[in-house]
Amino acid sequence: MGVRYPGRASIDPGAPEAVGVCDRCGFLYSLRDLRYQPIYAGPTTLVTTRRVCTITCWDVPNEQLRTIRIPPDPMPVSDPRIENFAVDEANHLTLQKAPVGKLSMFLGAGSMSVELEHRGALAPLAFEGVGVVDGILQRGVNIPATFDGVGVMDADLELVSPFVALFDGVGVMDALLQLGLGMSALLDGVGVMDADLFLDGPVRTITQVGSQTANDSNTVTCPSVQAGDLIVCLQRARGTTLPASAQPSGFTIQANASLTDARQILSTKIAVGTEGGTSLSGMVADVGTIGSMWICVTFRGVYPATTQTVQDVASQMTDGAPTNQTANASGSALPLVVFGAFGGGSIGTISFTPAEDGSFGATGTFAGAIELRYKIYNSSPADVTVTKNDSGTRNTLQSCYIELSN
Repeated sequence: MGVRYPGRASIDPGAPEAVGVCDRCGFLYSLRDLRYQPIYAGPTTLVTTRRVCTITCWDVPNEQLRTIRIPPDPMPVSDPRIENFAVDEANHLTLQKAPVGKLSMFLGAGSMSVELEHRGALAPLAFEGVGVVDGILQRGVNIPATFDGVGVMDADLELVSPFVALFDGVGVMDALLQLGLGMSALLDGVGVMDADLFLDGPVRTITQVGSQTANDSNTVTCPSVQAGDLIVCLQRARGTTLPASAQPSGFTIQANASLTDARQILSTKIAVGTEGGTSLSGMVADVGTIGSMWICVTFRGVYPATTQTVQDVASQMTDGAPTNQTANASGSALPLVVFGAFGGGSIGTISFTPAEDGSFGATGTFAGAIELRYKIYNSSPADVTVTKNDSGTRNTLQSCYIELSN
């Protein structure tokens, strides 16, 4: 019968004893030379797991295996003054007017409070991976913009270029976003879309939406309107004396023509949305309501207008033929509406060139008459000329054009 090689065990043929393998090094030892290895199991408890040799493998219990005993919280103090950790740990930038024509990239910034006007030609503007973009951004023509992976997009952003605006993966989109004519926006993967989004520029196009006339009345009922509509009122009044200038509440007089005992006023207003169905009052002649005539017309943009810019106002009342008038609208900001207002003992022969898009008229007891013509330009504006002949007395000719914006 063979005998196994004893390794490091002590072998006495006259007094045989047990041998065993060390659980750590694997050598053979006399079993009496193997000890249990204690290790920590908790803050103070020791447990035995393996038997190891005392020569090379037995070790003092490792302190790093002890469970850490967390001390109690300190007593609170009155009126503590703590550090502003948010400021310390955020990459917080405030920008104004990035250099023209320079590449602007803000990749991975923690938080950005931005008031940025960026108008460099073909200079990309990138906010990829920014945690928060909060501010006012105005981006000029021919500048690509990307906001991929922005955590929170809470900014008033005006983009004007033929490039696509990229908002892939934005967590929260809570912004006023205006995209210029011909632009497109890619909003794939936006988590929450809570934004006022204006595509193809502010207002964009105008249409005529409502009208109302009144004869022998000091008031006219306003047509139905929405906030941001343009309201245009034309009133003519005649008495034994010259009626005093007046316009409906909140309106602005744009053209005011008078002679002896007659007056004609063109007034306008950007609607707040509550005017529809209400009575609009203006001039009051000394003969009462007789001879007071009204035309009220409303216009609406695709998006609500907030500003009206009135240009090239001309106004004349005469007992002869009024001088021809031209509203020089070519090259003006779009969209816009050109107006021609006519009045007299009778309308007579009038012209509006290029041809109007629509007209409205009203006639009163005194056989006087007024007419309002308009032409809308949503593209390619042109100059408009208006004329009127001598058709009796108090011949009136008024013209202007109004640009709408927001």
